[in-house]
Amino acid sequence: MKKASTYGVAVFLVIAVLWQGGFNDITWCLLGLVCALAFLLTGGKLPYLPIALPMLGLVLLYIISAAINGAYRECWLAAARPAALLFAALYLANVKDLDMRKCVYIAGVAAFVVGVLPLPGFWEGGRLQGTFQYADAAGIFFAVSAFLAFTDKWRRGKWLAPVFLICLLLTRSVGAIGVFLLAWPTYLLAQKRYKAFFLMLGGAVLAASAVIIFRNPFFVLSSLLDRLVPMSDGFYVMAHNPWGIGPGMWEVRVMELQRVFYYATRLHSFLAEIGAEVGVWGLLLLLASPAALWICRKPKENRQPLDPVHIAILMLLIHGALDVTLAFASLAFLLILLLIPNLPPGPKLPKPAWRIAGVIGMVLFISLGIWQGIVYNTLNYYNPGTNATEIIANYPKIQPKNGRTHYAYALALAEKGNIERAAEYTIKTIRETPYVPDGYDTLEQLLPYLPKEQQDYYRIESEAIRSRAQERRNPLADLYRRIDVLR
Repeated sequence: MKKASTYGVAVFLVIAVLWQGGFNDITWCLLGLVCALAFLLTGGKLPYLPIALPMLGLVLLYIISAAINGAYRECWLAAARPAALLFAALYLANVKDLDMRKCVYIAGVAAFVVGVLPLPGFWEGGRLQGTFQYADAAGIFFAVSAFLAFTDKWRRGKWLAPVFLICLLLTRSVGAIGVFLLAWPTYLLAQKRYKAFFLMLGGAVLAASAVIIFRNPFFVLSSLLDRLVPMSDGFYVMAHNPWGIGPGMWEVRVMELQRVFYYATRLHSFLAEIGAEVGVWGLLLLLASPAALWICRKPKENRQPLDPVHIAILMLLIHGALDVTLAFASLAFLLILLLIPNLPPGPKLPKPAWRIAGVIGMVLFISLGIWQGIVYNTLNYYNPGTNATEIIANYPKIQPKNGRTHYAYALALAEKGNIERAAEYTIKTIRETPYVPDGYDTLEQLLPYLPKEQQDYYRIESEAIRSRAQERRNPLADLYRRIDVLR
């Protein structure tokens, strides 16, 4: 039974890792479906309540936020993610004698064997991106795998550790390598090996300094600002929207919400993303779990020191707080896999209750998966049509609309010779996305074809919008632009 459970969990983790790390919505629906079915077959116990209750509260909050912010497809698919993790926690709470390290090693070997192949998207600029097709996500996966393998008491880990470490170095992910280096002094401190701790801490600082110097300090600082700027915008949105803008809606409205122009469509922090999309209450619920774990901790005399699995959990959380990595289903599932079996068991549910919950979960994720599959290539804000005629015909049907949709419509109108309407929707684009230069450039090209009074109006209006935008721009905007030039 132990082997069956271990290999069953490992197989799903392998599938998620190989399927672009589980970044797409279909993988999240598959994660929820598989875990709901497994919970239906093996369920009964809840996870440790200080974890289970905040997770359930977060799922309910996502559903409420989706309902009050338009109930768009993007909202429901984003709300499925915490629901999938809740069912993963429910399932893993009922698995006995799970060999977590073996699950990680099997997935790590699969990621290594397939990921190093010279396939499209697996390598970019000399960096290993692997099956994740994102070097930083591959980096933190191999960092956790390597750390667990190096600290394994059994020989199996010692053989695999160098392989995972080489893969980590090939990703050249500064964040993942930095987290890996800082994990070691933390581990040694937990083991009360103080002399080794100070040596390792000094070595980690020197190694991190060497990485920064050889990677170009301006590149490292620019990479950090690439994360901090969107994060600060996310927290700014949270401060002005206590109930959030809706699950999944940051990606839709990013050009309207950003306070300096950047191309990133995701917030590089699960903390900022939850805060922006479901509001401060979501962030408080998220922080309730570690607070509850601290309050419910064992008496001092019965406590165990931090073990490598605890440190691996911290590695994932710290990296996820500064990058988009926990948006990958494989890495989020890995976090739950390391967390739940290490906690005390929760209370047992009556049989009808957990079976009903399992069936509801299966129906939910099957429905969402089919919906996503059907509408994936249909009309939406980033796919309004392939030519001007299609875009003009489709524009009224698209929901939700954003600045990108308005801009595509304006260009289509201009192509058809309707310059006045094109200018009208271009200024609408500028009002909604005042930091994006494309609207201003297009308006300048349209103005010579308009009457003099309309030219004057649009010039005054666009300059007024630009001026107001400068007043509320991100405090990091100037530094961000200067460093970006130097990188």
